[in-house]
Amino acid sequence: MAVVWRWCNPRYSICGQGTRRRVSKLVIISFQGLNLSIRYGSIGAVLLNKRVADGIREGSGWWQHGHTYQAHPLASAAALEVQKIIQEENLLANCLEQGEYLKKLLQERLLSKDSPAAPYVFDIRGHGGFWAVEFDIPPEKDYTKNLKMKKRFGVLLQAKTMEKGLICIAMDGSPADGTGPYGMLAPPYNMTKQQVEEIVELFVKSVEELVREVLL
Repeated sequence: MAVVWRWCNPRYSICGQGTRRRVSKLVIISFQGLNLSIRYGSIGAVLLNKRVADGIREGSGWWQHGHTYQAHPLASAAALEVQKIIQEENLLANCLEQGEYLKKLLQERLLSKDSPAAPYVFDIRGHGGFWAVEFDIPPEKDYTKNLKMKKRFGVLLQAKTMEKGLICIAMDGSPADGTGPYGMLAPPYNMTKQQVEEIVELFVKSVEELVREVLL
């Protein structure tokens, strides 16, 4: 079954809010529309901790800003409902739990001594619902000197995952020389254990097939 996540449902949002365990330690947090209204309405917000808010209150006493569609009632209502669903269904906790499982599976599969991709995996990092695998492709095997690679590794990886029905953001790191290609996974808030396993299976298969095709 193709793993294609719906964007129109609050339960199927890219889970940026799940990337940190405690937001209270952050000074300023900017929320985009994906996390607030799941694209039901154009909206953004800024959350301040008490120290920053007190500084503003004791200084000028107001935050000078303005946008054409600020405080739009439809977008605000959608954003409020989305946040209620996230809280009522405990979606942030699920995001953190499944995110750790995603990390575990990626490490077990891609760093295994039996994986042809292991020598080319530089790092697996992330938190909550955002995880990235960075690759280290030796210069002598890069597409500029490798006749089997018609494009850079990141571009080829994204095409490979799409063929298998997995939406993956895969690109090349440095715009100058393409070093540090990576694949990024951002499953939804309500991902299940079974879906995490399916995501990892499709991603690892894509990586290993590509390694065999162009690097071995």
